Amino acid sequence: MRINGEFRTSIIIEPEDGTIHHNGIILDFYGRSLEAGFEMRDHPELAGTSLRCLHSGWLFPFMGAVGLGRNGKIIQTDQHLMILGEYPYYPRIIPFVAEDKGESYFKDKTPQWMGHSYAFWDENKLVIRTSKVRGELSRLPTHENWALTNGLPVSAETTFFKETFELQSSEEILYRWEASDEMFLEQSVVGEVLLTKMHERLYEFACHEGNYGLLNALRGARREDVEAEI
Repeated sequence: MRINGEFRTSIIIEPEDGTIHHNGIILDFYGRSLEAGFEMRDHPELAGTSLRCLHSGWLFPFMGAVGLGRNGKIIQTDQHLMILGEYPYYPRIIPFVAEDKGESYFKDKTPQWMGHSYAFWDENKLVIRTSKVRGELSRLPTHENWALTNGLPVSAETTFFKETFELQSSEEILYRWEASDEMFLEQSVVGEVLLTKMHERLYEFACHEGNYGLLNALRGARREDVEAEI
């Protein structure tokens, strides 16, 4: 894509080499379970979000798997901002909260699957801050059977995200995201994506493997356990 007159070969602009630099061995949600002796098919929570038909990434940051479609819709009201993905069909409903009251706003709120996000305006930029993202959304290449080369680890305690949306024209929005984590990352990771307006009509499509696929995967793993003992 072309941003500010420059053709980009990478979404990640910081670090300059486009690589996520991890702090050594990372024990995230999955790493702690693997270290405890569990395998990826020992119980449903370790099977990963994709097999469970749960949203396994963000709708716009492209930090990890975002499903089969990379289109989305942004709707803004006086009190909330909604970002709705094409696939998976999952909405982020984000309240507008004053910047200095964002953390206190969620003090007595139920934890969200994709974290606690609040939005506010910084002059002409729309800003979203997010914390307490569920650890199951962590994406690391060290996990068994995960075809990743540059994954982003996530912790509900130490990971923070900042997103900004800046209108470039009637057809384009410059979207910028920053992920920081003092425990998992040597330095923050920053990416930029140019969102362009679509004029075509989108038709929703979906799958429902999670209704039976997870059961079959765990059943097959238990069968392997039995055969290994014979």
